[in-house]
This record gives sequence, structure tokens and C-alpha cells, in this order.
Amino acid sequence: MKASRSLLLPGLLILLAIVASSTSIDPNDTWWHIRLGEYYLDNGEIPKVDVFSHTAAGARWYTHEWLSQVILYKTYDWFGFFGIRLLNTLMVSISILLLFRLFRKTASPLLPVLFGLAVIFPDFLGRCNTRPEIFTLPLTVAFLDFFMHRDRSVLPTLKPLAVIAVMAALWANLHGMALLGLLFLCAYTAGEFFTLLLQRYVKIPEWQSVSWTGVKGNCLIIAVYALSAMATPMGWGIYTHAFEGREFLPGPLGIMEWLSPFQFLGGILHSFLTHDFPWINIPLAWQFVFLAIPLAFLFSLPVLAARRQLPTLAEFFIVCFALYEAAAVVRFRWLFFVPLYFIIKAIRRPEPAAEKKATAYSTILSPLMILIIATGLVVLFSRGVDFKHPIRRDEYPIGIANFLEDAHSSGRLFNTYNWGGYFIFRLYPEYRVFIDGRTILYSTANRNLMLDHVVIDGKETGYEELLEQYKVDFLIATRRIYFPGPEIQHELDFIKQQQRSRTGGVQQFILEDPTPWDRFGVPTDSIAPDTTAKAPDWIPVLINREGSVYLRNAPDRARQMKDIQGFYAGLKIPFDPQSGPNLVTIIRDRPDLAIRYSILTKEMIEGVITGLENPESDDAIEAKVQLATTLIDLEFYRDGIAVMENVLEIDRYNESGLLQIARAYHLIGDNDKAYPYLERSISTRRSEAALAFLQHLRTHRAPRSNRPQALPPLDELAQGWKEKRF
Repeated sequence: MKASRSLLLPGLLILLAIVASSTSIDPNDTWWHIRLGEYYLDNGEIPKVDVFSHTAAGARWYTHEWLSQVILYKTYDWFGFFGIRLLNTLMVSISILLLFRLFRKTASPLLPVLFGLAVIFPDFLGRCNTRPEIFTLPLTVAFLDFFMHRDRSVLPTLKPLAVIAVMAALWANLHGMALLGLLFLCAYTAGEFFTLLLQRYVKIPEWQSVSWTGVKGNCLIIAVYALSAMATPMGWGIYTHAFEGREFLPGPLGIMEWLSPFQFLGGILHSFLTHDFPWINIPLAWQFVFLAIPLAFLFSLPVLAARRQLPTLAEFFIVCFALYEAAAVVRFRWLFFVPLYFIIKAIRRPEPAAEKKATAYSTILSPLMILIIATGLVVLFSRGVDFKHPIRRDEYPIGIANFLEDAHSSGRLFNTYNWGGYFIFRLYPEYRVFIDGRTILYSTANRNLMLDHVVIDGKETGYEELLEQYKVDFLIATRRIYFPGPEIQHELDFIKQQQRSRTGGVQQFILEDPTPWDRFGVPTDSIAPDTTAKAPDWIPVLINREGSVYLRNAPDRARQMKDIQGFYAGLKIPFDPQSGPNLVTIIRDRPDLAIRYSILTKEMIEGVITGLENPESDDAIEAKVQLATTLIDLEFYRDGIAVMENVLEIDRYNESGLLQIARAYHLIGDNDKAYPYLERSISTRRSEAALAFLQHLRTHRAPRSNRPQALPPLDELAQGWKEKRF
């Protein structure tokens, strides 16, 4: 057993370190938390109203996580993004070790404990995103461990009360879920109080009985905890903020973490049965594992009763509370560790003293643990562990933020929900966002704001009036249709009903099935203002792989237009006040700017240059396919076709090339030329995407402006890039 333990803990920590430190920083919220920590230190105050957005500016805002935000900012300031990932690793490791310690107190063998950790580990890791919540997980486990195993035969002394006070004050300043600890305390105390009442009328087994001393001690702890938790800038507001705005969630955004796990499971089952998502089987399996925990807990009760280890009424109350929270909201699903504690106790089998000395158990377990750890490492490295790139460039508008930052302008943005936090991190205070991850703030500041965001993002009826109402200066359209996913399919009826009540009907709802080329990864703008008129309302000031930035064409936006024109003039890039910048000039003459503003990627340019000497290399072919796809997305159809024909001369049956060149011909209204490429793809690989696209072409034609080829031939373009040292 000792050998097993010595292998388990270091191995588990190493595995956790690799998992947490090698994955990119995904959460939208991370960015504004870091920025807010910097705001505290720069201004020497904690804001009581919103300062980051223009839609909720001045609205009351409880910044109950100030201490964790300062920690996040200083970690980033001292160690960069790698430090942020290491902090995440540390908190995950502490959480799992504390949970291991709690489970071991059941006196169960190591295997049931490992089983419990294996069940809860994915959700602990999933909740340990880099935001203040990472501090709540270890604090919750440590607090329950401390409270459930204290001596109730005497009143708590000064030392445990001091521990409770420090823990409550620290928790309240790190994360608003300090209320969770108080609710657990109240649930436990209520259980013991009811037990005392029952003892007066019903005979209760001695091992289930409680004393007034224990109840008085609990009440004393509650009082100390409640007062200590108010030692925050919010004061008593720490107890009220959690209930504000929750009635508006998950709301029109359909935020997954505010859904019930049962609703989430229904959505996943729906997507599994109606969509071709082969990856869905993993979250589907985990949903069943989590939702089986309450059933397993019920089955464990008879076993525990037979051993005279049945949970007390107080313990049963906290289990019920944990089950309620975990079953009500996905973000609290990790609280299933509470019933897991008692399930592990039921698995325990008392062993004779002689059997405890047997070595066969550890002999089997030691190589098993080595195998599990080795398998985990292989899986992690096979998926591509990346220590160099802390964020996924395709997840965030890095190029758009670079452009707006370099333009030295300012104004009100319209942005999608997932990009708000990043824009705050990069562009505050010059630019103010429309929305970000502070869901409760926006829900309470303006009940219609989230729905308005969805209407604008989907270009629904009335979106232009909403843009004017919110006085938006820069409209940022993503390259993805707003499609939260089938797991929130049940929310769509609600959104449509709300939209009908406000506009009289939904013309083309944003969550309808995407077109065939969207299905195989070709992005399109979620918002596409009409820029074809002689005096368009919106001028495109940047178009790149991430999306498009439009500036309102109005006299009161003359300052912003002057900023943009001066910016491009300084770069010697032609800029038309009606049609925007000359992208051909940027691509051809300024590949450095094309990379910085995410029009092209560095890998794409380097791969095309490599193709000058080795045109048949995989890197060169892949780079050319990406270049052609990007040109088609930017509506340089003829240029994209020319590059893709170059690819198909080398690799005649390149599936991506065949699909993209067919798409380009379709978009210029020449379906006859698109058919042969799709038929070639179908005849060789039976491409499902090509089959779907072919079916679409038979019933649709999409004529676009057939502008001539603007870029030089590919070899000439690559040579020019090479001479510019790219």
C-alpha cells in the first residue's frame, strides 16, 4: 500500500501539472479579471459601478472577487501567461489532494478512493478555469473536511473559531461563493436541530444522537463565519448579490454553465440523435456518470445502515443541499463530491488485521497506477501539448484588437459575448465593450440587453435600430454564425417567443441550420452590413480571418473616421472612405501587417515561401490551401481559385482544395465549374461534405461580383514575401 501511495501522489500531481499547464487559456472571463486586478492597483480603489462597458456604464456592480483578481494580475505581471497556467495547476493540485485526504478519512481501500477521484476529476479540472472560481474548489473541500470532522462534544475553542474566521474572510474576498460555506453550515445545523427534536419523541441509535453542546457550537461557528465573511468591500452585499439577476439566466445567451445538468443531458442526447457529432459520446458518457451519483448514494444507504455508519440527519441535509445545487446548475456539478464521500464509505469492506498486511493488493496496484499514469501522459502528448501558446489564436480576436489598438481611436464597440473579456483586457479604457462574461451585471442593468445582443448578432428584425439606440461606433462581426450548440436547444423556443413579442415575428432566426460550406469549416460573417450602396451606413475598416470591423458612416463619427484614415495614411495603404482599406496592398506589400492583423498567418506565408523550393512538401500544400481559403473568405475569389489550382496541379485529389475551389466558383455564380471538383472529391473519397454541397448546388445559385484577379501570380507573390524577409 505504501508503494502504491508513493507512486500515486507524485504521478497524479505530474499528470495534473501537464493537463493544466499545457492547455490554452480558454475562458472569456479570465481576461477582464486580469484587467480589473490591474485597475485596482492603478487607481487604488474598488469600483462600485461598471467601468468597462457602454451598455451598463454606471450600473451597480459588486466586485466581490477583488483579491483573486489582484492575484491573477500580479501573477500575469510577474510571470506572464505561463504563470497564469501554473497558478491553475497549483489550485487543481491542491483541490485534488484535499479531496484525496477527505476520501481517505472514510477508511476505505485505495481503489474506491481512486474511483471517486476519477469520477469527479474531469469536472474539477473543467471548473478550474483560470478565474476566481479556482479558489472556491479547494476552500469548499477544506471547509467541509474541517467542519464535518470536528469534535462536537465540546464547544469550539478560540483556535478553531479563528481558523473559521480567517477562512471565511479569505473566501469572501477571493470569490463570492463564500455564501456556499454558510449554506452548508446552516444545512448541517438544521439537521442536528431536527435530530434533537426527534430525540424527545423517538428513540434514536446512539451513533446517530446529537447534543445541545454540538448545536450551540455550530451556531457559534455560523455567527463567526457570517460576521467574518462581511469583512469585504461589499459588506452584507456578499449575501445578496448571488440572488440578483439569476432569474434572467441562462437567458437568451443560453449560457451552458447556468443550465441544469438534466437540461444539458437532454440537449446532448438531442444532438447525439439528430446531428453528426462523433465527439459527443464523451460528454454524454460523463453526464450519465454524474447523474448516476444520486442513485448510487441512495443504494449506499442500506449498506451504511447495516454497518451502523448511516449518515446523520445533519450529514443527510448537506448531501441533499449539495445534490440540489449540483442538479440545478451545471457550474455546481462538482459538488457531487459530497455524496461521493458517503458512497466511498459504503464501498469499504472491513478487513481482518492479518489481511491488511498482505502485499498482493499493492503488488497488483503499483503497476496498475504506473499504467494509468503512462496512458494519461501518452494521451496528453498525442493530442499536442503546447507550452508556447497560452491562448488559441482562433478563439480570440487578436488581429482585430491589434488593429484597434494601433489605430489610436476610441469609441463604443458592438462585440459578441465571448470576445468581450478579451477586448476589455486589450482595449480598455479607449474602447468600451457591448457585453462580456459578467452575465448578472448585464441582466440586472438592462433586462433586454442579452436579447438585444442576440438580435444584433443575428441581424434580426430591428437590429439597425438597436445599433443606433446603443450608439455603437465600431461594429465587430465575427466569422462565425452565433451558434451556441444543440445542448441548449430547449432555449430556442424561449428566445423566439421573446423575439416575436418584441418585433412581431422572426424572419430568419440566427440558430437555423448553417449552409453546407459552414458545416465543413468555412466561416462567414455573423453580421454583414450593406456596404454596396453609394453611401453605406457602415464602412469596413478591417476585414480579416477573424471577422470584420465596421465604422458607422455618420457626421458624429467624423473623429473616428479621421483616426482610421490617418492610421492607414501613415502606413501608406490606400483607404477608400466608402469601401475601406486596400487589402491587396496589405497582402502583397506588407505581410508583417497581414500577420499582425490576422489577415494571413505567419505559418501560411512561410509555407508558401517554402513552396518556391519544394512545392510538393506537405507544409507548402497546407499553407497554399489555407491561403486560398482565406482569399475566398475575403471575397478575392479569382485569386483564391488561382492558388487552389496550383495546389490541385500537385495534389489532384486534395479534399480541402476541391471543396474550396468549388465554393469559390459557386460564390461567383458559376456552378457549372464547381460540379467537376465536387464530383472528383465524391468519386475518390465519398466526401460527405462534398455530397451535401453538391445537393445544395443543384437548387441554389449564389452570384457575386466577379471582380478580376488582383494579386500577382503565386510564385511572384511568394518571392516578394521572401525578399521582405518573411
